[in-house]
Amino acid sequence: MNIRIIILYFFSLLAVTGSYADDNNESLKMRVAKNGGLFRENLDQAYNEISGLLLEANQINDTISKLVLIERKCRYFYAKSQYDSLNETSIFLLNQASHYKNNYFQAMGHMFQAEGYSVNNLYERALKSLTQAYNILNKDKSGEAIIFLAKANVLNSFANVYNDKGEPDKAVEKIKEVIGSYNSLKNIDDINRFQYLNYSNISGLYAQFDMDSAEYYAKMSMEIKPTHVTEDKAMMTNYYVLGKVYKTKGEHQLAALFYHKAMEASVISGISLNLTEVYNDLIDIYKIEGNKDSTLVYENKLKNMELNILQSKYNSLQKVVIKGDQNKTTPLWILFIVAAIGIVFYTLWRLLAKKEQVAEAVSNEAYNSLIQLLKENDSGFYFAFEQVFPDFSEKLLAINSSLAKSEIEFCFLLKLKLTTKEIAKFTFIEPRTVQNKKYRIRKRLDIPSSADIYVWLDSI
Repeated sequence: MNIRIIILYFFSLLAVTGSYADDNNESLKMRVAKNGGLFRENLDQAYNEISGLLLEANQINDTISKLVLIERKCRYFYAKSQYDSLNETSIFLLNQASHYKNNYFQAMGHMFQAEGYSVNNLYERALKSLTQAYNILNKDKSGEAIIFLAKANVLNSFANVYNDKGEPDKAVEKIKEVIGSYNSLKNIDDINRFQYLNYSNISGLYAQFDMDSAEYYAKMSMEIKPTHVTEDKAMMTNYYVLGKVYKTKGEHQLAALFYHKAMEASVISGISLNLTEVYNDLIDIYKIEGNKDSTLVYENKLKNMELNILQSKYNSLQKVVIKGDQNKTTPLWILFIVAAIGIVFYTLWRLLAKKEQVAEAVSNEAYNSLIQLLKENDSGFYFAFEQVFPDFSEKLLAINSSLAKSEIEFCFLLKLKLTTKEIAKFTFIEPRTVQNKKYRIRKRLDIPSSADIYVWLDSI
């Protein structure tokens, strides 16, 4: 398992947006701050706004806004495991921050560069970059809270590197260092938000070698979760850890429940970090239970994700090592790594193609199983539907993030091409009520009146 811990973006965003409150560009400043709030709630939507804001910041030469937005792009690519884009953007951030002599953003540039190095097994480079980041922050004597939070981020990144190296015990020591630094925060709410993330981080690390400690810290994190926080990355980690705890105890149904909560948190937060670990454990559970359909579904999801991450790592490694060292002789072992990743990438692609062929063969059986569950009014229908159509809810929420659970579940029935009469029969409601629900779904998903709702949803 190679779990990645959370970078404390929530606090650094607050600190950064507060650091230029006296800027004359009030309108842009407010919109950048608003984008920071959206970034915590809807990652993808916030990212789509960044390019326009960056263009405006460049036009009026608002250097702080520009650095905030470039760093935010780094955080997005990190959250999405897009390491090639992370590498390019972190270099750009570092160059810009160095030009403007901004300590915080220089440190963050080094930190994100280290994350890109670490996932490509370039651990010494990663540690060197993080040491540079920490030295920059130590030299800053401003006493600003943002520097304290930046140090916490860098220590978290040190933990990621040690974890990637297969030394989770050393990673835990780094997080304990962060946890012990809370005295720099005075407000109890700030302390709780800070430790909420740290306890989640350390629980994920402990899950690799000490399940009792992992369970303890996951529950501690959940106990002090800020009331306004939705299902974010920390909660995704907490759910994953509890899923692993119950899987270890052999309580597979409870474990699967927490793993699915982790996936729901991933959809809500837009963050895909550590989903591969969730998929791997679900595959193990469904294999033990003899559930071939669900096993196949998550094997396909896992291969898809591994393929995307591997491609991103491969592109990143080419840029970091080969293009970055054009004037030097590249060590043979590094060239070998690049070639090996290319071979694995091609092999996974071939394997995934075969998996998709098998998936087509079992689709009728899976469909019939869903209909049977619905006829029997079995509460397991919705859970089973998510196994057969694992991306459906996520795609609906991408269209309208405010969809209620009941609306999504109604779309499940339409996805199965059930008629109005069938839906009324299976759900014990009047056909007229079904028609009203269809009309509301059209409005909520902005489906054109000329489009067949079944065909439209079938394309999702």
